[in-house]
Amino acid sequence: MESKSESLERKLESPNWKQWLPVYGIYQVIKDKLGDKPTIIDFERGAGSFYGSAAYQAVSIAVASGGTIYGLHQLAEKLF
Repeated sequence: MESKSESLERKLESPNWKQWLPVYGIYQVIKDKLGDKPTIIDFERGAGSFYGSAAYQAVSIAVASGGTIYGLHQLAEKLF
């Protein structure tokens, strides 16, 4: 059982900045969650952080996918 000071330290500990990286951040959140470390998706930190992270990851993945598809399309037009 944790003492109160350890529990307070855990609550005040900030999440790892790598959790905000596109795509890799999803892996880092899962890794930190399993390691019992604070994450940006913890509900104690607020709904804004949770939904902000989800929206950020979704937009990042969509933009990267769209850019990749556009780039491959442009490349295919030049080659063929």
